[in-house]
Amino acid sequence: MLKLIGYWGGGTFGGDDWIMPQDLVDPEWRSESHDALVRYLQSGKVALEYMGDSICRICGQPNGATEVTDGVWLWPEGLAHYVEAHNVRLPEAFASHASENGFQIPPGLEDKNVDDAKKLQYDVSYWQNWCRANRRR
Repeated sequence: MLKLIGYWGGGTFGGDDWIMPQDLVDPEWRSESHDALVRYLQSGKVALEYMGDSICRICGQPNGATEVTDGVWLWPEGLAHYVEAHNVRLPEAFASHASENGFQIPPGLEDKNVDDAKKLQYDVSYWQNWCRANRRR
């Protein structure tokens, strides 16, 4: 089961239970591995495709229409934009996982086809709990 990250409040999927990206902007979080983490996010394999781009909740830029994965985590393709352009902080567990993989998506992981994507299973509880713990009061 994949762990979902990178979805924001106010939408139909997570509703108001999830954090807004503005709450995670953290210029201090930018480390020496920041660029490698952005490339890791950009290189995820396609898990699901949608009809129409999402829009960045900070600057309004079109932000992609797919969800991608590394075989453990599942995130919207636009998450790389939030990290690169806005210094949005991600869970340390995700950053550590990417680092442990040498910031390389594991070999052998292929893009999903539409029939496979319908069978995709993911867990939202990690992200929900992390959002609650990191919400600005």
